[in-house]
Amino acid sequence: MSNTMPPLPENDPFATPCFYYGAVSVVWCWYEVELVVLNGYLDALGMRAGEFNGKGLVNFSFMSAASLFGSGSLSEVNKDPAKSRPYNPGGSAFNETELNIVAYSTARKNDVPTDLTGKDFIFGADQSKNLGVYRVHVACDNPMAIAAGRAYYYENKFLSFYKYQSPSLNRTVEDQIKTNDQWDIECMDADSSDASKLYSAVIDARNLTFHPANASELIDLSYDKKSGRVLGSRRNFLGMHQVAMLDKDLAARVSVKVGKGGGKTSKDGQQLINDMNQLVNGRSAIAIQKFDSPPCIAEAIPYYMDQI
Repeated sequence: MSNTMPPLPENDPFATPCFYYGAVSVVWCWYEVELVVLNGYLDALGMRAGEFNGKGLVNFSFMSAASLFGSGSLSEVNKDPAKSRPYNPGGSAFNETELNIVAYSTARKNDVPTDLTGKDFIFGADQSKNLGVYRVHVACDNPMAIAAGRAYYYENKFLSFYKYQSPSLNRTVEDQIKTNDQWDIECMDADSSDASKLYSAVIDARNLTFHPANASELIDLSYDKKSGRVLGSRRNFLGMHQVAMLDKDLAARVSVKVGKGGGKTSKDGQQLINDMNQLVNGRSAIAIQKFDSPPCIAEAIPYYMDQI
């Protein structure tokens, strides 16, 4: 590899220049945060917060995803992600939360638009693609995804567990009606002996007006501690996003409760709690954004051939 890109892990059959998701469902909740708070996270990393009418932008997302690897090799997984290898017997599914700050590399500061509103950015108006999201934390329930995220994308990723309900075509019709555009998420600390809660969220988007948004490609920002350089990767969602802006009366549609932490909470879990409190807790959501990849196959239940 050239100096343009960091080296891929050696002797790894999945060390390819691009990762392909097989299916994904994501919801993002957006917030305005003071620039001075956000730059406190970014200055030492060679990044600055994007500015939108004097404020910065933060989101947390909940993603459920699956992928196919085309290999039936045995898994080699350790609870410690640093000792795991991203091998899998053919495919993998995972859930994760990202806590993100909209930011840019100071190396690109002269090419960053300065006249966008937060709404503009959420709807995909930044065509420079120099603004991206720095993943402050990624809480994921799959050790293989954690190992790959750390090795390839330099993510601040750690192991967590989830209990959740979210919209899905594979739920019963009654459940689909009941849970349409609703998410009930609980994220728990996998590395604490009592699986303490990191955060919970209820996102109620029922009867909100969603508008299509051409948000792709999304720029993900990371920091390479070894080289001291900012990394950017382009993530293309192959379809339209949907966005509902929230005024003050609708902000309560997103309810977040952050865990207490302390005691048996792991270091990574405690840091997520601290930063959720700083960046999300007590603030009013300004938008809900969602993306669902379409099914590639639909198989109906069987019927008796002698009756048709």
